[in-house]
Amino acid sequence: MSTSVGTTYLLISSQAAITKANTIVVTDVVTTSIAITPTSTTTVVETVTATTTVTSTSTPWGDRTAWATPPDMKDLSAFNVTHFPSGKQNVAIIDSVSALAISTTNIHDVTGFTAALQLVYPAYSVNPSSKSPGGAEFYASPLNLSDAKNVTMEYSVYFPADFDWVKGGKLPGLYGGHTGCSGGAAAEDCFSTRLMWRQDGAGELYLYAPKRKQTNALCSDPQSVCDAEYGLSIGRGSFHYGTGNWTTLRQDVVLNTPGKQDGAFTLFVNGMRVINRTDIFYRDAPRQKKKSKSKTNSKSLTPPTPQQTQGGLLGILAVTATAQEAVASQSSVIHTAREAPTILVAERISVLSNSASDSSDEPAVGFVGLFFSTFFGGHGDGWATPKQQYTWFKDFAIMRNF
Repeated sequence: MSTSVGTTYLLISSQAAITKANTIVVTDVVTTSIAITPTSTTTVVETVTATTTVTSTSTPWGDRTAWATPPDMKDLSAFNVTHFPSGKQNVAIIDSVSALAISTTNIHDVTGFTAALQLVYPAYSVNPSSKSPGGAEFYASPLNLSDAKNVTMEYSVYFPADFDWVKGGKLPGLYGGHTGCSGGAAAEDCFSTRLMWRQDGAGELYLYAPKRKQTNALCSDPQSVCDAEYGLSIGRGSFHYGTGNWTTLRQDVVLNTPGKQDGAFTLFVNGMRVINRTDIFYRDAPRQKKKSKSKTNSKSLTPPTPQQTQGGLLGILAVTATAQEAVASQSSVIHTAREAPTILVAERISVLSNSASDSSDEPAVGFVGLFFSTFFGGHGDGWATPKQQYTWFKDFAIMRNF
């Protein structure tokens, strides 16, 4: 979001106080203050008009209950990316078919969007941990979901008409607890609800959640495959992704009562309900904290990296990974001006002391945000794409229902 503000000041002399004509607060998290230092010591009365432009990204700290990507998206700033572990070089933002630098056999039927994420899977690429990684993975918190129990996430994906499905691949979903709830993780204190494509475009929920605490019914379903080493395949083949057109995916996730098998997952594909489970165990009951001394999480005060502040694919002022875990966050943009305004950015994150006692409990695992994850795999070269391939994603939206 970009806001332009015009402010008029009256400079009487170098010794006189500067009188501000008005005070402006820009967005719900960025406060802008402007001071002008006279460039001479003359006593000539003059009027100076200073105009500044403040650019800010979406943040997870507002009171909004819904978020969606803007139709004129130019970078990933609207996502509020908190961690980008792999594949940044495989992501591009496009706004028209003419922006695609690939063969016409792949793009002649790519229509119906104003802005989309283009993902490339290089030939012979597999998952992010392989020698030839393809696709991309990033975590994002565009909406405050810390106290949510019921969340909806929606997006559309486009597979070209000549897409080779091979054995399968991953697609985005929601996640909770912490990052890294994938790749064979035990998922005892986290969850993720990514989707997958399988051979011939068969679809499924690819669930990471505490495996040993799921119901027998969930894994005994003939459309489910509960792999002891990796994620749980739920509803495999309950639908198929199309090619040469957009497939709209909506997942409704309701967290279980901590420690009970009453969580829900519902998936709609192009408006039709294809998976509906009400017996999922996403999180355990809160555990008692270990006794520790009061301290401040100094890691949360780490200054932002150049990747987080200098624009590019992530946009300006992307929030650090630790910011999503902070209980309170406050940012300020301070402007000073002489002949022309100079923008200085300062980020301050307030973190509550994490003191604990033997009688206090850790909070139950909750939602964090979006886990954008797409690549071929599976593990092993048998999952690799035999040629360079592309997919496109658009119209991301997240809603906090309650």
